[in-house]
Amino acid sequence: MGSTVLTMGPSIPLGVFADNSPSNEHAGFAMTGYSDCLLNFGITPWKTYGISASLCYSEYNVDKTGTEDWWQVVGITAGPMFSFPLTNKLILDLKPKAGLLLTTLVIDTYGYDENKGTGFEIDVKASLRYNFARRWCVLEENGYFYTNQKYLGWRQKIQAITFDLGIAYRFL
Repeated sequence: MGSTVLTMGPSIPLGVFADNSPSNEHAGFAMTGYSDCLLNFGITPWKTYGISASLCYSEYNVDKTGTEDWWQVVGITAGPMFSFPLTNKLILDLKPKAGLLLTTLVIDTYGYDENKGTGFEIDVKASLRYNFARRWCVLEENGYFYTNQKYLGWRQKIQAITFDLGIAYRFL
């Protein structure tokens, strides 16, 4: 069975990415934002085992008075998918993935040419799918991602948890 999913929901930054202490030179000042998976694909050609891939986008406002700065985060990941039917219509999917994450610290007054980062991403998600029609299902997906981004002259650890809801078209 394969499906393509569109999901969206809140994303909560963790660790140094969420730290807003001016004394911490690695603080990311990220506030709760949102996650939006534009493409979230999964296929299970072997009963309970398959592959998954996603293209996700997140934004987080920066917690600094007097600024309208924000973080843009775009990731493309792929990995195995383990599906466990809980009932005839309810399926649990576990999706450990890895890939590339691109980030931009958008500084409203200066632009963002020098603030683009890249790095390897670990993305772990679990989802519950409910098949409400022959080709359609609703999906609730929770996840965690981590990366250590490299910028010109500095590094930033970025990690967050996501809580997404969506709808999927089942094409097989």
